[in-house]
Amino acid sequence: MGGGRKTPVLLSLVFLALMVGPAIYRFLQFELLVEWVVGGGGIVVYALWQAYESRISVAELDKEEALHDAGTMPLAAVAKLILLMTAMLGGGIQRYELGALALVVFLAGVVLRSVAVNSLQGHYSHRIRRPPTLVTTGVYGWIRHPAYAGTLLAHAAVPLFFPNPYALAGFWLAWLPAVIIRTLVEDRFLRRDLGQEYEAYAARTSRLIPGIW
Repeated sequence: MGGGRKTPVLLSLVFLALMVGPAIYRFLQFELLVEWVVGGGGIVVYALWQAYESRISVAELDKEEALHDAGTMPLAAVAKLILLMTAMLGGGIQRYELGALALVVFLAGVVLRSVAVNSLQGHYSHRIRRPPTLVTTGVYGWIRHPAYAGTLLAHAAVPLFFPNPYALAGFWLAWLPAVIIRTLVEDRFLRRDLGQEYEAYAARTSRLIPGIW
């Protein structure tokens, strides 16, 4: 079994191991009901989502190796760790209204990503690969990378669940740039690999935000 195929699983396991401590630390800080409801609830729904997402990493073990990521996979993993650790360790006061907004934003991102992944009928990958067919309908008729848009939106909820300046910095200075770089790398690969078919598709769609970028 190739090491490249193991990378997503290994990154997921390392990510899980590194996040257990900060999550436990944060739970130990909770005293007020709002902290348990908003902060604790945020940790639980995020953990459930990551457990659901792990099926994609496991599926990578049965796929051929693909080495087109240009280092963006570990970059995204590090950026995610920075965001979540700043949220867990940065303090902040939970508020019900921010928690409600965070849940709406989080679920919107999760739904968008899930719809995008399911639209590819099992061909979605954590690695950048040549798609067997170019899907241009559904959410892919609006934007070219809806799975990335979904995960970007879902993680925008983190500084709302844990409102502190460090989490905001983690999102804007680490997670957002990592997703943008990943998007640009994949876009460049698909343009080169699919040629005119992708060029025509790109001419009528945006990357992440309809009508903007």
